[in-house]
Amino acid sequence: MKKRALIGVLAALLSLSLLAGCGQKPTPPSTTDGDTPTTTASSGAAEEHGTVNYNEEPTTELAEAETAKRSYKIACLTRGLYHNYHQSVKAGLDAAAKDCGVTYTFQGTENETQVDKQVEMLSTIIDQKPDAIILGPLDSKAVLPQLERAKEAGIPVIIIDQPVDSDIPICTITTYGHADGGRFMADKINELFPNEAKVQVAMIASDQYSDYSVQRRDAFIEKIKDYPQIELVDIQYSDGGDQLKAADGTKAIIEAYPDLKVIIGSGEGNAVGVLNALKELDKEGDYVVLGFDSGKVQLDAIHAGIEYGTEASFPYMIGYQGIVNAVRYLNGGTINAKIDTNYYWVDGTNIDSPEAQLRVYQ
Repeated sequence: MKKRALIGVLAALLSLSLLAGCGQKPTPPSTTDGDTPTTTASSGAAEEHGTVNYNEEPTTELAEAETAKRSYKIACLTRGLYHNYHQSVKAGLDAAAKDCGVTYTFQGTENETQVDKQVEMLSTIIDQKPDAIILGPLDSKAVLPQLERAKEAGIPVIIIDQPVDSDIPICTITTYGHADGGRFMADKINELFPNEAKVQVAMIASDQYSDYSVQRRDAFIEKIKDYPQIELVDIQYSDGGDQLKAADGTKAIIEAYPDLKVIIGSGEGNAVGVLNALKELDKEGDYVVLGFDSGKVQLDAIHAGIEYGTEASFPYMIGYQGIVNAVRYLNGGTINAKIDTNYYWVDGTNIDSPEAQLRVYQ
C-alpha cells in the first residue's frame, strides 16, 4: 500500500483552515526530484508559459499558493453539486482562490449520471475561452473530444478526481490509489474475520463506468481470491452515489442474504445510504460497515460504533490544488503532472487525530 498519511507539518498547518472551510495556504516542504524531466507547454496566452514535470509516478508534493500575476479567467466544472464531497472540493477551490487572489466560475451537474450534460457544459465553457479549465469528469472517455477542442483553443486543462486516458491535461489531481483502496478493504475484512469459515460481504458501488468505482470493485474482487473465507454475495449500483438508491440496494441485499456480515459503501453517498438503511431497519450495529470518503455522517457513525471505518479521501485538498496549480502554470511556473492526495484509513482508534480531522467535511 502507498503511504496513507500526509506529512505532519501539513496536518498542523491545515487543520484550522479545513475545519473552517478556508484559511491560510498550505506550505509543505518540497520533495521534488531534481532529475524529473520537464516539458514546456503554452497556456494559450502567448505571453505566459508554464512548465510541467511529467512524472511517471504520482507525487504527494503539494504546491504552495502564489499570487496571480494578472486577472485570470478560471472555469471549474465538477462531477456534481450536491454531495458533501463536491462541496468540500468547492471549499478548497474557494480557499485557494482567496489565497491566490483570483476569482473563478463553478459549475457541476445535478448528479453523477448526467454525462451528456457535462459534455455540453464543457463545450460551452471552451467557447467562452477561459485562461484555464479545472475539470472533474464524470466519464473519462466521453470528455476526450472536448479535451481535443480545448487543446486546439490553447486552453490548459487540469483534471481533478478522475484521471482521463489522455496526455492533453497539464495536471491531474486525485486520489490515485482506488485499486489500493479496494485491496485494502479485502485485507481489512480478513483482519476482522481471520478464522471464520465463511464471511458474506456485499458492496454498494456508484456505477460501472467511473474509474474510482470500477477500480475499487475490481481490485476487491481480485484480492479476496487470497482469502477463501470471504464471499462477495452481491453488488448493487446507486446511479452515481444516490443515497436513496444506495439505501434501497442495501435493504434488498439484507433481505436476500440473512447471513450477511459486512457491507461496503464505496463512496460517500453509498456509505450514507447504507447507514440510512440500517437505521430505518433498526439494524444499526448488526453489520460491519466499511466506507470510502469522510463526510460528517460517516465520521459520526464511526464515533457511535455503527460504522467500523472508512478510507478517507481529501476532496478539500483536491480543490485547493486545482486552483493553485492553475495559477502557478498561468504565472509561468512549474507544476507536477500527477498529484496524489492519498487515502487515509480512519476508524475508532484514530478518528480524532489531526490527519483524520483534515479530511472531515460537512
